[in-house]
Amino acid sequence: MASAVFILSTGPLISAGIGFLFFKQKTPLRTFIAIFFVFLGLGFILFHDVALGNMKGNLYAFGCVFSFVSMLTILERNKEANRLACFGTGALLASCLAALSAPIVLPDSYSLSIIVGVGAFLTPLSRALIGIGTRFLSSVEVALLTIIEPVLAPFWVWILLKEAPHPNTLLGGAIIVTTLIIHSIKTHQAHQKD
Repeated sequence: MASAVFILSTGPLISAGIGFLFFKQKTPLRTFIAIFFVFLGLGFILFHDVALGNMKGNLYAFGCVFSFVSMLTILERNKEANRLACFGTGALLASCLAALSAPIVLPDSYSLSIIVGVGAFLTPLSRALIGIGTRFLSSVEVALLTIIEPVLAPFWVWILLKEAPHPNTLLGGAIIVTTLIIHSIKTHQAHQKD
């Protein structure tokens, strides 16, 4: 679980890479340096998971982060696009894919209340706010703001589910989070000078 969460934290740097490769967006040297260190951290995480044969989940996490930041990049370049329609269509397609691939299980009343609370309120609200943010911030900056989740998630999993992350995951995660913090501070300082 922690490995996937730390992989999701690479979104800002993958977003910068997409902008650079596909849209010829100028990307500062500090971002490429940060990308190097993020992939170094991922190396620690993935080295352990390759030995355990857990790569399938990591590949899904990479697919998730790539599609998410691709969406942010497209929304950043299309300021007039209806964000709610984009996120709603994506949620509908994701629901259909999940329904086709997941076993049908009838949840108890407690689980159903959690599903409805998260699925009907929290997730749409967070996605709508993220989408609106792309009107005012670059996709890289929006993705950086989403780092709060991966920073805290492994600890919530550890505390609530008693799933202790492997030391390689903690080391790799620390490298990624430290890199992202330094990168965001340097980016902020560069914007202050402009």
